Amino acid sequence: MVWIVTAPAQVADKPLPHSLTLAVKGVLEKRLSGSDIRGRTDSFLISKDSLSRLYTFNSDVNELLPPMTLSELNSELNVLLTEQTDEGLAGEVFFDTHLDSVVVRVQPAANTDNIFVSGSRIPEPGDGMESFSKRLHDYLRGEIAAGRISQKTFADIRHIGVLVTNFGYSVKGPKSERLGSILDSFWVAESRSRNWTMGIWSGYTADVKVDVNVFPEYLSGKSPWPEPPTEWAVTHVIASFKNGRQQDPYIYCTERYASAFKPYTMVSMVYDPMLQTYRMPCIHAGSVEKCQRLVEDVKRQVKNTPDGYEKTGRIYFYRE
Repeated sequence: MVWIVTAPAQVADKPLPHSLTLAVKGVLEKRLSGSDIRGRTDSFLISKDSLSRLYTFNSDVNELLPPMTLSELNSELNVLLTEQTDEGLAGEVFFDTHLDSVVVRVQPAANTDNIFVSGSRIPEPGDGMESFSKRLHDYLRGEIAAGRISQKTFADIRHIGVLVTNFGYSVKGPKSERLGSILDSFWVAESRSRNWTMGIWSGYTADVKVDVNVFPEYLSGKSPWPEPPTEWAVTHVIASFKNGRQQDPYIYCTERYASAFKPYTMVSMVYDPMLQTYRMPCIHAGSVEKCQRLVEDVKRQVKNTPDGYEKTGRIYFYRE
């Protein structure tokens, strides 16, 4: 699902007071915090229905939130906004990688010339899903011809699952009793080829499970390769939850090699561009006292984000 907001020709007649925008930000951060969602950024649109005259929060992340959370969020937004704006508001919500907290950036939709696309960056084969599917089928035909697997194995197999992780650099199939290790060489070749790209959407890079449809008639040689349009595969996004994999490679490296920072005091925080301050500190190395001092010094001395960092995301600070 994609929500797109384009800027109108003119700014709204009654611009929202900054205090009201901050109040909306506070409501969103209160209601969206406390979930199991981790390490993800989503765009959103708060729009008014022309018939009911009620505001609703619209985002891809809605699918991962309890209905009660969304109901309470929409109720609070309607109390706050009443008849303040017909244009609505737009922005981004960042779900932290470590804490069950969020940082929200929000602004009147009429005051932005951006196009907000809510969605993940979906890994996909660089040469297209059809080419990937045919490579997989041709590999299996070779294994069948070599006698390493029977074509009868695929008589009632509807699809073959593929896990694409690590920004598209890891391609492998889930364990299968029926297929055994027959596809291991294929997965290794796909991973080494770096053929999978991160797609054209903006946002966080997702892990995906791709169910590649199996064509038994082609495997047996009875039919030619299917002609388009054909559904080659179905892609499922694997959401990043607190008990699942972390997808930020810098976070991963920091945790994996934490011993390298033992002589240092090390913390990470999230920069809030609306409040222009660092929030949500986490301790990674050093004593609590030294880390608290480092957090206070950063908040007092560092007034923006270092060059090259995204608007939201964890930034690491350390000193001897």
